[in-house]
Amino acid sequence: MNKKIFMYTGKGGVGKSTISSATAIISAKKNINTILISIDQAHSLSDIFGIKIGGEITKICENLSVVEIDSSKILEERFPDIKAGLADRFRKIDFSKVSYNSSVDMPFIANILSLLKILDIYEKFDFENIIVDCPASASTFAYLKIPEMLSWYLEKFFGIGKGIIRTLRPVSKYKYKINLPDNQSLDEIEIIYKRLIKLEEIFKDSKISTVRLVGLAEKMVLEESKRDLSYLNLFDYNVDGFFVNRLFDDDKSDFVRKRIEIQSKHLKEIEDCFYNMPVYKIKLMKKDLINLEDIEKFAEELSFKDSILDIKPICESYSYEKIDDGYILRINISKIHDYDVYKKGTDINIRVDDMKRIISLPNILIDSYIHKCVRNNDELYIYLKVKQDKIWELL
Repeated sequence: MNKKIFMYTGKGGVGKSTISSATAIISAKKNINTILISIDQAHSLSDIFGIKIGGEITKICENLSVVEIDSSKILEERFPDIKAGLADRFRKIDFSKVSYNSSVDMPFIANILSLLKILDIYEKFDFENIIVDCPASASTFAYLKIPEMLSWYLEKFFGIGKGIIRTLRPVSKYKYKINLPDNQSLDEIEIIYKRLIKLEEIFKDSKISTVRLVGLAEKMVLEESKRDLSYLNLFDYNVDGFFVNRLFDDDKSDFVRKRIEIQSKHLKEIEDCFYNMPVYKIKLMKKDLINLEDIEKFAEELSFKDSILDIKPICESYSYEKIDDGYILRINISKIHDYDVYKKGTDINIRVDDMKRIISLPNILIDSYIHKCVRNNDELYIYLKVKQDKIWELL
């Protein structure tokens, strides 16, 4: 079975839940076993379909199941185990009075649990198409950068740290009175590490997964959508479509004609910015969508419904090119203006606004240095120079 994952995100309130729901309906109508997953804490699938949807997988029509993953609830259910684990690992701290409080923010742990829930559904169920209704873009990036970020740290740890800890544990306990994590704790961390690595591989495989951006033909929304594309490119996610929602098409009043004029201007900019992917245009609905029948009608009227389930791989976000005295690291940064690049240890750090990507260099470039950075349209060229005796073929 060739499974696919479609993730929809965008600025809050642009209609991503509606479009992800329509995608799920289209998939189900093609006799494809489909699941629609919401990881948005402001769940709206129950409102869209007009039925109660919760944390259990629920079949709502032929070939279509839905679930709303509540990360806070998952964390609350798992908190006793987490607390017990903490008590076991840090025996000098009294955790007996620690209780779960929904007002205490533990987003990092909660997000990991939500991501692993998606991986469980991908592995354990026979859904061919998995549609994910993601939260607003800023929160989506908090999810999507977790596998790479945490894996980067754990990779450094498991590269040498695990063996050292196991070697030093007897000495540290009796000589320095320090309790290092036991073998079981290390094994549990390694399991999470390997699961996140697998999830990252699935999410970044353009034959399996893609991210779709949903927006409006409005200046503020468009500016955020351009930043969204830059962030997703920076972290190497395949983005294969931009959905422009709520377009006016009836010019019977001066107000609507003015809105059409404004939208037309921004549509031209959208087509220029998202030139390497399909731009899907969706008319403004004349009524609210409040049940399954409404969503089915909305999905049926989409002009692109026959191609919406095709994943279109876009070019990789970064690659290396060998030159005489080193290599060029080419990175797709789309339409962003402000960025910072620096080398720290064996990694290239790229910061765009408040987002940072860390690219670990191959062995041949560990001793390199940044000679210069050149911006060329949507691409950033980082020139890495190496000593002549270090220039070999990239492994």
